[in-house]
Amino acid sequence: METLQVKTVIPFTVPVKRILARLGSVSEKTRNSGASMQMEQTALFMLKNITLQIMYIILPVSIEHNTVSIKDYKIESTLVSEVFSGAGSALVMASSACSENILQLEKYKKDDMGKAVIYDAVLSEAVDHGFLLIGELVQKELIRSVCRLGKRISCGYRDFTLNHQTFFSHVLNLPNYGIKLTPAYILQPEKSATALAPIFCKEV
Repeated sequence: METLQVKTVIPFTVPVKRILARLGSVSEKTRNSGASMQMEQTALFMLKNITLQIMYIILPVSIEHNTVSIKDYKIESTLVSEVFSGAGSALVMASSACSENILQLEKYKKDDMGKAVIYDAVLSEAVDHGFLLIGELVQKELIRSVCRLGKRISCGYRDFTLNHQTFFSHVLNLPNYGIKLTPAYILQPEKSATALAPIFCKEV
């Protein structure tokens, strides 16, 4: 599947418990309080208006020592080589909130910081959930070829350094979808994320 797939999705299935956990409302006692119940209703209402852009592509991968080659790009990383050990392909993906959602977050920050905090958590969970939606789409195809998707990893962990965001930007053509990199390799808009996942196929 060396063709870039881009989809617009509405992440209705984000578990509200994960949003509340980001906000520090995790215990049943806390969740049953009036303030927490109001927070939950606000989060659910906000979630209905979230739209994500998700994009992904599957590319061949090879490993030599601590260097992982994804098509023509090389990543020198112990973490990535460990995660991709035995993999034959890589799922390269990105998830981002749409521009309207980012503008809404900025508006809340100016007008109502309480809502801004909740909306920030909703957007963060929605973007993370985008990777699960990608995984579900890809896994359906992999089942037919006796393959499975492995653990997802992102830049910024251990020796998988942020400068590798340039790879995601190029392969996924992120600037074309309004996602840019700062000189420090930070994605903009802020509610954007990238990830890699190995694909393992059984011998038949």
